[in-house]
Amino acid sequence: MRILLAEITGRADFREVVEKTLASSAETMNKTPYAMPWMMSVADMQLGQHSRLVITPGEGRAALIKAQFQVYCPRLVCMGGHGQVDAWNSRLLAVDGKSAAYKSAAYYCMDETCQEAVDSAKSLIELLTN
Repeated sequence: MRILLAEITGRADFREVVEKTLASSAETMNKTPYAMPWMMSVADMQLGQHSRLVITPGEGRAALIKAQFQVYCPRLVCMGGHGQVDAWNSRLLAVDGKSAAYKSAAYYCMDETCQEAVDSAKSLIELLTN
């Protein structure tokens, strides 16, 4: 869970906890990886390149969140753009405006480069499958 929190908030202290936990569990994971599936998932997330899906508040947000689960993306971190997120996420806005009164948008990003925002479940599924 802390790996996701580190990605969402940008907090280095969360990432340090993940690294220390993985280091202390490395021998067990090497000997019996099937006994530690969650830890193997965390290790994979830590070692691989992450993508982010930022879904802004607004009309249609629930449909975008549901659509995200229709596609298998093991290293995808899905988050919102408000609350305790890193400063980069909070810059992404809903379509046509800045408040929840507008249509929700989904931004698919690698590092800090995002694809053009989509605002429909169908468009999001197409984006995530390509």
